[in-house]
Amino acid sequence: MNLHFELKKGTRKGTMVFLHGNSSSSKVFNETFSSSIDHTLIRMDLPGHGGSPKNPQSYAIDTLRTMVIDFIIEKVTEPFLLIGNSLGGHLAIEILPELPQCKGLVIFGTPPLKKPINAEEAFLPCEALNTYFKADYTDDELDETMAVATYGPAGRELLRDDFIQTDPSFRSTFYNGAMVEGSLHDEVAIIASDSRPVYVIQGVQDPTVNVNYIRGLQGITKIFEINKCGHYASLEEPYQFNSILKKVSSEVFKA
Repeated sequence: MNLHFELKKGTRKGTMVFLHGNSSSSKVFNETFSSSIDHTLIRMDLPGHGGSPKNPQSYAIDTLRTMVIDFIIEKVTEPFLLIGNSLGGHLAIEILPELPQCKGLVIFGTPPLKKPINAEEAFLPCEALNTYFKADYTDDELDETMAVATYGPAGRELLRDDFIQTDPSFRSTFYNGAMVEGSLHDEVAIIASDSRPVYVIQGVQDPTVNVNYIRGLQGITKIFEINKCGHYASLEEPYQFNSILKKVSSEVFKA
């Protein structure tokens, strides 16, 4: 499958690879791609999202992992930093052992999970966000979901459009595979056993992530907190988000 992607060439050493979340798209990184960050930037749309093809056979977790690994190996020719939001953060952790050129991770909206899945420990209870796991939903449910997921109105229209554009069967397939069948890897074990840095950007008002749980995990390098910010820091507080990326990139790409 040919995934839709955008590549922006930079002059500084190192590439940043961006992975979006469930029922989102690479547009959540619009502000980063228009910023002054001068590394090479590459973002893709996962299958069933944004400009990528809709093919239910590609929505299983195992398939997603393989497709993202193959994409990165094909497109990225230098050491890189992997940045993932929500599901994109989980994928970033899960594929880390297969990517020796990766210099580190930045995750946001992503509490690393154990195996068997410890969702009640890692996530905060938030019934309004169950819409992210449903193929069918009402307009009222979607409006409530967008209002709860974000601290303020910034980015909500884009997120709503992305949600509507996403293949609805992706949500049910992802939920059944990840949460019911437990097909995710042990992400806590991965980051604990890997020496590469893992940075967390935490929206203080993110209704999904238990940051106290993340604080207790081995392998977390640093947690950057952004106030007045929900689940989508790259959209809600792009200036602070991009400033953190500049700081992290200066550390991981240093000679």
